Amino acid sequence: MEDRIIAVTELKEAMALLCSINDGDCALLYAYIAACGGSARMSDAQLHTGFDDRRMERAESLLLLYKLCRRSGEAPVRPDDGYTPAELLAAKKTDPAFAGICDYLEQALGRSIRKSEIEILYGIYDKLNMPPDVILLLINYCRIRNRLSARELERRAYQWHDEGIVSYSAAADMVQQAEDSGGRYGALMSLLGLGGRSPSESEEKYLAAWCAEGFSNELIKLAYDRTMLRTGRLQWRYMHSILSDWKKKGCTTRADVERSEGVTGPLPTVKKQSAKAEESVEESVTKAFEKRLQEREALKERRLQELRRKSPDFARNEVELGSMTVARARAALKGDRAEVQRISQRQKELSEERAYILKGLGVDESYISIPPDCPDCGDRGYIGDHMCHCFKKACMEEERRRASAK
Repeated sequence: MEDRIIAVTELKEAMALLCSINDGDCALLYAYIAACGGSARMSDAQLHTGFDDRRMERAESLLLLYKLCRRSGEAPVRPDDGYTPAELLAAKKTDPAFAGICDYLEQALGRSIRKSEIEILYGIYDKLNMPPDVILLLINYCRIRNRLSARELERRAYQWHDEGIVSYSAAADMVQQAEDSGGRYGALMSLLGLGGRSPSESEEKYLAAWCAEGFSNELIKLAYDRTMLRTGRLQWRYMHSILSDWKKKGCTTRADVERSEGVTGPLPTVKKQSAKAEESVEESVTKAFEKRLQEREALKERRLQELRRKSPDFARNEVELGSMTVARARAALKGDRAEVQRISQRQKELSEERAYILKGLGVDESYISIPPDCPDCGDRGYIGDHMCHCFKKACMEEERRRASAK
């Protein structure tokens, strides 16, 4: 197996969490890594624990899943310094630029932002000292990629900071790249029979790599056909290995591939590969959470379309409210307090008008602001960098389901 180094994270509740996971292999591997000073090579751990590859990978994946360990080279989980409610309220009231950022995020999300989201947003603004206009572009970047959440904003903000993407021009280039690649990713997902949903984070890494390498749709489709023929299912890692092999051989078209293989059609069926059989627990649960979010957003959009058809006044009000939010964010960035106050008053008037229109239609704001199943994380699974209790519970249930199915 590939030799890796993982390190334990400093979690006070580690022992209690290991008990709740209730997995002996996981606990033994954690104990070995801790005994080695906090980090260890997986090849050494496998030698000392006597685990085979399957047990080793499962124990390691559980430690990573529950944030008990991190891979070498990954940034450690940043401690939550915790702003007080008074500090957050003061920041929103006295700092027009930050207030504009909050308004812009609310517009992008289509709902009011929560205290935990304001705290993460202020952490980006305060700790990283990221310019307000760059944060607006960061919000757009996450929205274009269909991953707009406080957790994703925080993760991407630290990534941009580490990569030196701190100027408006550099951030604008990132947004443009996201817009350019979005259509290609959608086309490739359809080509792979996965149309109708956004790629997961791990899937997107493969798509980005294929686009960066310049693989044509024709070549990707051929690799997909070969993967399905040989393994009976879509295995991203196996498909990537096929494309990488063709790249090394200089194959850029189907004809190049067939000439290199000495055939003029699909390869004959061969024995299925013993590649990784299924996606990880975290990937599976993440996809389930993403699907739940998409379904709720789709329901919200259907209801909005229904209200727009029924009431031209609602449609007009919605457009004007949206434009006011963007205008306030821009005015705040310019430091024009008078304009911010004028727009805020107009927003209040439009919100009151919206409530009156909805009442006339026999509904209220809750009809289009559909509450999440988990109010703590908004069904995103994470609060900042910390796994929400609902996500942990879903992972444990999935782990039990897989164990009982064996």
